[in-house]
Amino acid sequence: MKRITWIAGVILVLIASSVVLYFLLKKTHNPFDINISEVQMDLTFVDLNSQLKQSDSRELLALRDTYKKNNSEVLDYLMGGCIGIDLDVDSVFTRKVKEFYAYDDIKQLENGILTLKIDKLFKQDITDAFKRLKAHVPGITPPNKIVFVNSCFCVNAILNNQPSDIPIGAFVIPKEKVIIVQQEKYIGGNLALLQTNPLNEYIHNWTVNGYRKEFLKRDIVEAWLEQSFFPRKKDEQADVIHEAVRFGKILYFLNAAFPTMSEDCILRYSPSKKEWAKNEEKAIWAYLVENELLFQSNDKTIMGLFSEGPFTPNLAKDDKNDSPDRIGKFIGFRMVQEFMQDMASENFGLDKLMATSAEEIYKSYKP
Repeated sequence: MKRITWIAGVILVLIASSVVLYFLLKKTHNPFDINISEVQMDLTFVDLNSQLKQSDSRELLALRDTYKKNNSEVLDYLMGGCIGIDLDVDSVFTRKVKEFYAYDDIKQLENGILTLKIDKLFKQDITDAFKRLKAHVPGITPPNKIVFVNSCFCVNAILNNQPSDIPIGAFVIPKEKVIIVQQEKYIGGNLALLQTNPLNEYIHNWTVNGYRKEFLKRDIVEAWLEQSFFPRKKDEQADVIHEAVRFGKILYFLNAAFPTMSEDCILRYSPSKKEWAKNEEKAIWAYLVENELLFQSNDKTIMGLFSEGPFTPNLAKDDKNDSPDRIGKFIGFRMVQEFMQDMASENFGLDKLMATSAEEIYKSYKP
């Protein structure tokens, strides 16, 4: 009898040890820990802004013809979509480009752009970020080229009397695997130019506060993630909960690309705004549930919860709304973080997360 008791005790100890070991290993697994030493990446950085600024008329035409020959939309986007310069008439194109860089306001913007320091270290950080993503999901397609421009906050929008209210300055041309970076959107909100006419009439104060250089690296990678990793599919459900999970995955992958980046920066929040969101997480979720917003798909609701702005609508307390904008993305990020805390292991990495349904993720969320 004693022998049986002893054996039973040993078995119980072994089972208990196995359970403890399992949870210890599960708890200490870091889903962002990845080896990139063997990852090959051919990523080109092009300072188109300097090329345009420093070229004479002959060089400008040669540059334009090179882009046309390669059927590139980069110059079309910059000149036609942002600045409003005709590419087709040689004399007009060269004259307008020179006039653009001769404006005093543009010169001031250029001085701000010089502080960004797109140096070797910066380029290595971006390259390593895409290497991490490729190591996590080998089948993904990284960008081929990152092109830096000065679009003067898309002055064409100003000429059309439309506010330029999007602080993020990274735009993707998917078919060319190119990311265009509007450098002027990262010069900081204290530049005197941004407080004077005509720009202050069309660039809101809350937008200017987002023009921070520390957001530049994350914006480049996030733009690619949103366009190439997690685009909204035409036949895909686009209600609040599915959009929250989609953006939550984007932010989680962004965190994997920059594992040491602060959560404030990942979220594109100030420290105080992130703290507000974390403190109010349960209340935000309760608001979404009680108002039956989770499966709403109307544009007003989607935009209110996921678009840039001074705050998220309808979250005022005591007639004051101190909430950060894009609160739907924050909730999505928390969903994915919590899901991966439970699931992440050597056998469940970011590749598995990429394919996990929104239903599976939000049903396990308990703020």
